Amino acid sequence: MEETRLSPMRSEILLNGPWDFVPKDSDGTAAETIMVPSSWTAQPHHMIYGGVTKADLGEAVYRRQVMIPESWRGRRIVLELGRVSTEAEVSVNGKPCGRVEWPYGEVDITSAVEAGQNAAIEIRVRAIPPEGETWALMGYV
Repeated sequence: MEETRLSPMRSEILLNGPWDFVPKDSDGTAAETIMVPSSWTAQPHHMIYGGVTKADLGEAVYRRQVMIPESWRGRRIVLELGRVSTEAEVSVNGKPCGRVEWPYGEVDITSAVEAGQNAAIEIRVRAIPPEGETWALMGYV
């Protein structure tokens, strides 16, 4: 369940908590659940996502539904990613909205959402370690 904070200057919905999680090379049978914020490499060592072990995982999709408050009608709506390793492509309701590169950023999703309606958020994360870096903290969103 998302937490909504309202203030005179800014309203926000915190999207921390469970997200559907689908590895790129998984068998596609079902989404796993992953807690955000976190790194898929920080999950228990035995985790296998749809037939793909976390050691072999370089790309995955995070999915979640969120209700856009009716009171946000006519406002600019931005999805802020506080930490990404190493790049993420954001789509909302099937519409590509933008890209965020490490370490953080935001994407304007105004044109993809409608106030008073659910929005299907999809974040495709690619964990690409720089030369000489390990996968230790990759896949964080």
